Amino acid sequence: YALNRKVDRLDDALVARQKALDAQTAETRTKTEQALASAHQVDTQLAQLDGKLADAQNAQQALQQQYQDLSRNRDAWMLEEVDQMLSSASQQLQLTGNTQLALIALQNADARLATSQSAQAVTVRKALAQDIEKLKAAPSADLTGLAIKLDDAIGKIDALPLAGEAIVPHAAPKAVEPTAASAAVAAGEPRWKVWWHDFSAGLGQQLKGLVQVRRIDNADAMLASPDQGYFVRENVKLRLLTARLSLLARNESAMKADLHAAQASLGKYFDQASKDTQTVEDLLKQVDGASLTVAVPNLNTSLNAVQQFKSRG
Repeated sequence: YALNRKVDRLDDALVARQKALDAQTAETRTKTEQALASAHQVDTQLAQLDGKLADAQNAQQALQQQYQDLSRNRDAWMLEEVDQMLSSASQQLQLTGNTQLALIALQNADARLATSQSAQAVTVRKALAQDIEKLKAAPSADLTGLAIKLDDAIGKIDALPLAGEAIVPHAAPKAVEPTAASAAVAAGEPRWKVWWHDFSAGLGQQLKGLVQVRRIDNADAMLASPDQGYFVRENVKLRLLTARLSLLARNESAMKADLHAAQASLGKYFDQASKDTQTVEDLLKQVDGASLTVAVPNLNTSLNAVQQFKSRG
């Protein structure tokens, strides 16, 4: 009996221990399943993070590519803008020979390129520096001084006397010499004869001052009425104004043609003995004798540098 009881107790202990082991096993299995579920969830989250990281890397690469494309496009736009500025400056330089305007255009192009640090911009700026130095060293005609001479001449035209209306100062009447009157009195002449002698001499002198005989070789000048004289003056001024415009445009042939026409009108219709006329003619001769032809440099160095980079794409 005691043995049976001991066996029963052992069985009960074994059953209890088995139950405890089963409970621990179940708990362990549950925790294992939970750990596996957590690990699976972590794996899922890691996979999602990997996907997001890949998306972020792709987005970063796309942004870098866009930035590079934008930089290239910006440089391309800038080179295109500079090319247009240089082409326009080159055309104006060859047509008008105005080196100052071309110099300003090149300096503006250089300032535009200074905003970029690309190798293309640096190379083009070096070429621009060479052309800028050539423009600074280029000779230039004194267009401003010549234009001022023409302005002075234009301002004097209205005051110039025409050949048929030249003003000649009247001679002041001369009094009878005291010696002649004294001689008449000393000779015993009556006083009325002495008075009459003085009066007739003074009147004759005044009549001489009223009438002047002058020779005018140009018949057209004599036929010009006051109204026609107005149009003659306006025509000369118009010629000189046109010559001034041609001067500023460096069109030497057109300028000289208008100057010669104005000089011909001055010689034909205006009083050549007048100092004002001579002054105007002298001003026109000075302008006519000036040369507008100067050696104009080109901008090929800068243009070629821009074209080389544009051709590379």
